[in-house]
Amino acid sequence: MQRSTIWIAVVALFAFVACGGFPTEPSDYEFGRADVYVRDAAGVAIDGANVRLDRMNGQVEDQGGLSGTAGLPGYYFFLKTSGEYRIVVTPPAGYEFAPGQTNPVVIRFSRNQTQTINFVLRRL
Repeated sequence: MQRSTIWIAVVALFAFVACGGFPTEPSDYEFGRADVYVRDAAGVAIDGANVRLDRMNGQVEDQGGLSGTAGLPGYYFFLKTSGEYRIVVTPPAGYEFAPGQTNPVVIRFSRNQTQTINFVLRRL
């Protein structure tokens, strides 16, 4: 390898590092996040469930948007800065909760935390 090629590679690497070229995660973000998945026992996504976020007193906070948020069937998400809430799922027609499935699920939102909640349904 020629000296000029090595020199160019060293300068390019130095510039990359000096400009913060390595990917980094944000050190802080304002919200806590709940990723909610509605699936069957085999892990297949189920669309059409009503997923909502309630305050602990039962007041509806957020209906959760449309099924298939971000192009993912059976996926929903909620963002909150803090507090304790309940995630409530109403199965679509032809489904019920699988044995042992808890509904609603109580969740505490905290800044900078992502939680995953899985709801498992089965066909009637």
